Amino acid sequence: MLINLVKRLYLTTNHKEKPYETQKKLGILLISISPVMLYVGCSSSDSSTSAPEDIVANTLADTRNGQIYKTVKIEEQVWMAENLNYETENSYCYNDSTENCKKYGRLYTWEAALNACPEGWHLPTAEEFKTLRTNVGGSDVAGKMLKSTTGWYEDGNGVDKYGFNVLPAGSRRNDNGSFYYAGESAHFWSATEINENEACYLILYYNYEDATLYRSFKYDAYSVRCLRD
Repeated sequence: MLINLVKRLYLTTNHKEKPYETQKKLGILLISISPVMLYVGCSSSDSSTSAPEDIVANTLADTRNGQIYKTVKIEEQVWMAENLNYETENSYCYNDSTENCKKYGRLYTWEAALNACPEGWHLPTAEEFKTLRTNVGGSDVAGKMLKSTTGWYEDGNGVDKYGFNVLPAGSRRNDNGSFYYAGESAHFWSATEINENEACYLILYYNYEDATLYRSFKYDAYSVRCLRD
């Protein structure tokens, strides 16, 4: 357990990421600023539009490139059940391999992610991710419920109870162009902005059953799951 904890701390601090939430029930933000501990709230506003007509038999057809995605309805939310794989500026394939794009979808900087979803869909806010976690049993078990049943390091697979099928797509650091942690973690940008340089994202680890909201630099590249408007 100690080794796992140290590794998890390294993963976040090595990416210059800070915890977005450590007190999930209160929904508050803990930022470690040595030697002072500062608590900051994170708010967001959601908008809704009319439902699109492009969901047939639990699939979404992206008319921009012909890509077909599986979709899943969890309570009142309709999600893409696969990572977005639409090429935009400042989006990448893991290790620059097109095969990884086919497997994991693309990795997007935050600015690219904001406008990457097809018409009728959007990048979810942190609050919408919180709703997803609540709908699958809470943040403490959301990782287990949402992770795929295969593909995770050291058999850290989930049960994929809802067909959300989270794969360990890893991430890309834009400051050095390096790719990290495919097979070990999945990172999903939210539309919730923290400040000029940082935004919120959801992360799932191979060796934990939870799904946690953190903050990271906008120039890092993470996966995108679109949510229907």
